[in-house]
Amino acid sequence: MRILREANTYKKQEFELPERCKYLKDPKEMLHQKCKGKFPLVAYTKFRDTFMKQDDRMALYMPDSLKYVMVALKESELHNCESIQLVELKEYVCYDMNGGKRIIKFEKVRMYCFPFHIQITDDLTHECVLERDGHQDSQLEKDMLRTTAGIIHYIFDNDETGRLMPNQRVVFVLTALLVFANSTRKL
Repeated sequence: MRILREANTYKKQEFELPERCKYLKDPKEMLHQKCKGKFPLVAYTKFRDTFMKQDDRMALYMPDSLKYVMVALKESELHNCESIQLVELKEYVCYDMNGGKRIIKFEKVRMYCFPFHIQITDDLTHECVLERDGHQDSQLEKDMLRTTAGIIHYIFDNDETGRLMPNQRVVFVLTALLVFANSTRKL
């Protein structure tokens, strides 16, 4: 039953912005890129994120209010934006460093909004600043500690790793069980 619920939640999120994330549609608040780099080994080891692998790309975004932080995981066009505004789950307004503005649309997006500060954003910020600046204890790390909500954002449009999504996992497990059952019957 849990697997079916997980698959239904996943399917619903393909089209709708999760309820916990609705505050991101505030037209007055823009997210600004604070750091970008590679997903570090320490985060991969510590959090066991099955969607990520070491050295996948990431970017950190925060509004001026510092209320929350969004981590954009996986290589995407968002990483080329100085600032972004959410239009819908799969649509963003991208502002580049020259003042240009364009709409970016994605096909495969997952977003998880936590109404509290999350540890992974601290760790990713620390590693990103270390990679970028060569030292730690930056103002960005101090600002990160002030956030009261965290957002994990995945874009799978450019991801060719073949990672299985929840409903695909069910099909894979059932197929594997059938193959195994057939092979034991022949013995």
